[in-house]
Amino acid sequence: MKKINFAIISDLLFFTLCAFIICFAAIRFFIKSVVLTAILSAAVAACVCALSAFIIIGKRKKLIYSTRKNGEAQRLAVHLCTRNADSLYKLILPAFKDATKNELGFTLGEFEYVFCFKPEPTDRNDVADVIKALPNKRIKLMCCEITPDAAELAKAFNIEPWQTDTLYRLLKEKGLLPTDYDFITRSGENLIKKLKRRFNRKLCPSLFFSGTVLLLYSLFTFYRIWYTAVGATLILLSAICVFISPNNY
Repeated sequence: MKKINFAIISDLLFFTLCAFIICFAAIRFFIKSVVLTAILSAAVAACVCALSAFIIIGKRKKLIYSTRKNGEAQRLAVHLCTRNADSLYKLILPAFKDATKNELGFTLGEFEYVFCFKPEPTDRNDVADVIKALPNKRIKLMCCEITPDAAELAKAFNIEPWQTDTLYRLLKEKGLLPTDYDFITRSGENLIKKLKRRFNRKLCPSLFFSGTVLLLYSLFTFYRIWYTAVGATLILLSAICVFISPNNY
């Protein structure tokens, strides 16, 4: 049976609640009936929920199938390039039960797993060296990236390239990713990354609470439109904080 992703469900419920509150406060300006306002707000909130589900599921699939573009996968690639053999064994071997070490990597069953981690893409010369070292062996070549020509040569000799994205998914599934890196990773952050770092989920409760309180005050104050506008903006910001900081999808 397929597992229920409670992280996605909780976020969708939050987006729906935010949409309902904002719509209810806005529609009350034009419709006096509370029941009709609630019905219309619920309809809009349901549409927001459906749209959010479509976007979030799409983001999750993109994360799974395009992890090479993921910042953490890129950091893992740099980490692998700068580790010695002992460090690589400590990081990778726990993911492969019954594997045995050798000079080039490790052996598991009928396959030879060869380490070829370096900053530049693995080229035809690297593949040729592996073929010379392990003739007539079934090989999985573990590398950060491989050139198209090298991939063709590897395929001709029944060598399967394992690039960083494949290893990243495996280590992530088994909870074996490094928890810290020796190098600084925040240099060169663009504006979007900086905003994502600033607007995180920790801001959500305070923004949502403040926005809700202002919307409640708008029912009893003369400056109703200003309280409504500011309150709705704060609630919208709380939803944005949740949206740009996925809860482990």
